[in-house]
Formats: sequence, C-alpha cells, structure tokens
Amino acid sequence: LVGVWSGWGGAPNNRGGLYRTTDRSLSWQRLWPSDRVSSCTVDPLDHQFAFVTTETEGLWCTTNLQSPAPSFQPVTSFPFRQPERVFFAPHDPCEIWVTTFGNGVYRGDTGFVDLGGGKAGSTVSRLTACVQLSPGTSARYGVQRGVANTPGAMVFGLQQGAVPLFGGTLVPTPIVATVFAPLDATGACMLPFATPASALLGWNVFAQHWSVDPGATFQVAATNALGASVR
Repeated sequence: LVGVWSGWGGAPNNRGGLYRTTDRSLSWQRLWPSDRVSSCTVDPLDHQFAFVTTETEGLWCTTNLQSPAPSFQPVTSFPFRQPERVFFAPHDPCEIWVTTFGNGVYRGDTGFVDLGGGKAGSTVSRLTACVQLSPGTSARYGVQRGVANTPGAMVFGLQQGAVPLFGGTLVPTPIVATVFAPLDATGACMLPFATPASALLGWNVFAQHWSVDPGATFQVAATNALGASVR
C-alpha cells in the first residue's frame, strides 16, 4: 500500500490516492482517488481494517481492505484536517495514536468505559474495544491474555448489572445476545460488532467475555466488562 499526492514536485496530475500492489510492484491498483494521501496503517489484528491520512480531507478508514474495491469512510470524530501518521499502541491494539501537521498528537477515544467485573484464572484476560459505537458502523471487541485454544463466548446486554455467576460477576444483564468467541493459539480473539443504522443516539451496550479456564474456580474465567453509548 502506498499513499500518493497529486502532482507532488510538479503540477497537479490527478493521480493522487491510495495504491495497492499484489505482485511485488509489477502492477498497481488505485484503490481510492483522493487528491493527496499521506499514509495508510493496517490494523495488526484485523487486516481488513485500515486508517488513511490525507492532506486536507482528514482521517479516513476502511473495514474491507482485502476486497477488490475497498470502501472508505471519513472518521468524522477526528477534529483536524491534516493527520500525518496513525500508530497502534504496542500495549493495546485497540488504542490508536495520530500525529498531525502542526496540531500535535491525538489518542483515539472509542467511548468505551471499563466497568471491571473480571474473574481471573490461570491468566487475567482483558477485553478492549476498537472504533466507537455509531449508527451504521462496525466496532470490534478484542480479548487478550486468555488461555490458548479454549472455548469462549461474548455476552451482550443493554443494562449494567452485577449478577453472581460461577464465582464471578456477570455485568451485561439481562443478556440479549450471546456470540461464540473461542480464543486462538495466543489466547486472543477479535469479534466485530455491527451497530444498526437505526440505533438511537444514547443507546447503551454492555459486553463481557467468558471462557473455559482450568485454573479458575468452576473452570470458568471472565474478562472485565465494557460499556458504551451510541454517539
């Protein structure tokens, strides 16, 4: 992936945009015809997701980068027109840092609140979330530091509770949806969450991941819970 400015070093030539090669630069496909693209950063945990920076059009993103013709949407919450580079935080792949041309460094705020409620076992697993909840967009929940190759499930609710369960605390109550979400060989998983286009602003969503853990009481462990409002 290469970002190109139209006419850099000469007159505008209408060739700016984001380009991709799949044959080691023998040929190039123009994915997005923006006038001046400065950089592109791919999510290290989800190669379908990427951020693109521009000179005057702000910050953009795509959730289908691997498709033949990816679609790009503006990140309307970003407040400055000229971002330069996007970095995923090394300690949390759901936290991003954005440098700008003359307006400092920003840290992404997804709007999720850590509500605690985790239950440790052999490890202390952690739930994070990427991309704020907005009507018609896709957020992503990520689990880290769990037990490798074990079954698990993500539970969702519309209210925050504190129900005793397997020696831990179930926060999303009552449960309105349960999604099978097993942990991989690294003890992690990534789960997309599509916010309905009809979702009302202020609508609350609470989530928590539960998994099998031989080192936990009842052989069940839980992450912290997260809460967020559609905005």
